[in-house]
Amino acid sequence: MTTQLVIGEGDLLPDVALVDHEGVQFRFSDHRGRPLLVLLHRHLA
Repeated sequence: MTTQLVIGEGDLLPDVALVDHEGVQFRFSDHRGRPLLVLLHRHLA
């Protein structure tokens, strides 16, 4: 079963942690109250 989450402009993001391209953890909650642009892409090998 797949659950889809739709997030619109101005919505609060769920608190999740991602790993950036340098291996550093990035948490959305660390940036609450500040504008944040999230770009996601899929790396094709």
